[in-house]
Amino acid sequence: MYTKTFTNMLVAAMLLILSAASASAQFKMNHGSTDIYFKTGIGFLQTSKFNKQDYNYAKQNYKGSAPMLILGIETGLWQDIAVGAFLGYSKFHSDEVIPSSPSEHYTGDITAYNLFVTVKYYTPITFGPIATYVHADFIGLTAYSERRMVLPANAYSLNEPSIGIKENYGIYAGANYKLNDSFGAFAELGYGYTGLNFGVSYRIKK
Repeated sequence: MYTKTFTNMLVAAMLLILSAASASAQFKMNHGSTDIYFKTGIGFLQTSKFNKQDYNYAKQNYKGSAPMLILGIETGLWQDIAVGAFLGYSKFHSDEVIPSSPSEHYTGDITAYNLFVTVKYYTPITFGPIATYVHADFIGLTAYSERRMVLPANAYSLNEPSIGIKENYGIYAGANYKLNDSFGAFAELGYGYTGLNFGVSYRIKK
């Protein structure tokens, strides 16, 4: 009896959610619309671009030491098509044992600043208040500062700072959930500077 009652309540709740969702519009891009957004990314996929130095046969193996933070803006040029740009901040760390001297570690720390131009296309596939899209990050430049060290430090240890610029790119599939007429929440999965992104957007011009 309880199982049947619970099942009926679950079905009723699902029907209520679906009916409410079907009545909601999606958070798509119109001509002239402008959004600002904040997102964070995890799963760094292009860190190998930094692994170009070795020391006494110890090679760098950079990994993200904190999620990437991104602030961006995009505007609708045509219905469902938007262009924009974003700035990103990320940090990486590498720590490898030196084969010829196991008591020493070859370490590296990178602070990176990213600038990308983006193009987004909202697809016809929708699920109630959820709109789907694909977007590409291109003309991506990463300016970074790096410090390589050998620890524990002594008078002969490597302590070398450097700066550089790398090119980056990415392509993602995403879904945007409309919270209200101004705010949306989204998630993206793909290949680029990061593999998985989550964020919120705010429409400053409708």
